[in-house]
Amino acid sequence: MGIEKGNEVKDHYIFCFKHTNDHEDVVTWWRPEGCGYTFFLAAAGKYSEKEILKHKCHYINGRDNFVIPCAEVEKLAHPDHNGDLVVDNNKQNKIKLKKLAMK
Repeated sequence: MGIEKGNEVKDHYIFCFKHTNDHEDVVTWWRPEGCGYTFFLAAAGKYSEKEILKHKCHYINGRDNFVIPCAEVEKLAHPDHNGDLVVDNNKQNKIKLKKLAMK
C-alpha cells in the first residue's frame, strides 16, 4: 500500500541496478527524494507516478534505474536476520524487477 502525500499516492520504489553489486546479498533501492541508496525497504523512498514522470529521464532510464510498484516489490521481499525487509540479489529477482518496471 502506498503512502499518500496530499493527493499523490507514493506507491513506487526505484531499484538501482547500478548500485547493486554482484557480491551483495540484496538489491539496492533509492532513498526518499533521491538522497542516497539503501538495501532496506523501510528506508527506501516511495515515489508517486507524478514525481517519477516529472523526472522521467532520471528515474526511468532502462539501464541503471527501474521504477517498480511497491506491491510487486513487497511480494519478492523477506525479512533479513535483523527483521528488515530486503529483496535477494539474484538473477531471477533482477529479471522480475526489470519486467515489472514502469516504461
